Amino acid sequence: MAAAAAAARDRVRYPVNAASKFFLCSQCRNHLFPHADFSGQSPSWPGVSQGVVCRAAVNVREDDTPRLLHHCRVVNVHCDQCDRHIGERFTEPANVTGLHELQGNCYLFHNDKLLYWDGSSLRSSTGEQIIIHENGYQGAAHGDL
Repeated sequence: MAAAAAAARDRVRYPVNAASKFFLCSQCRNHLFPHADFSGQSPSWPGVSQGVVCRAAVNVREDDTPRLLHHCRVVNVHCDQCDRHIGERFTEPANVTGLHELQGNCYLFHNDKLLYWDGSSLRSSTGEQIIIHENGYQGAAHGDL
C-alpha cells in the first residue's frame, strides 16, 4: 500500500493548457509522454497493432522478461496506474524491412490504448476528436486529465 502511494506521488503530470500536448492512457488517463518525444505512427506490420512510436515515456512499468516479436527483442509495457498493457519497448533495433522507425529503446504504444491532449481538446491518438458525453467514458472535464 505504501509503494502504491509513493508511485502516485512520483507520477509525472503535464500541464493541461494550450501550450501543452501529450499522450495519455485511454483507460485511466495517466500521462505517458509529451508530443515532443513523438516519433511518428508505426507502419503496418502483420500481427502487431498499429501505434505511436516515441523515444521516452513516463508513468509506465515494463515486464522483466524480453520476448521476440518478429525477430525483434521487446518487453511489454504497462500503464503504472491501471496496469493495462499499452505497448512494447524495443530493446534492440528492428532489423525488419520498413521498420526503421523502431530503433533500439523506442516505445510502440498501441493506438487503441492512447488518448491525445492537443492543447485544446482530447482526441484519439489518430486525431479524431473525443466527444464528451454526460454518461460514459468521456465524461471527465479537462481538469481530470
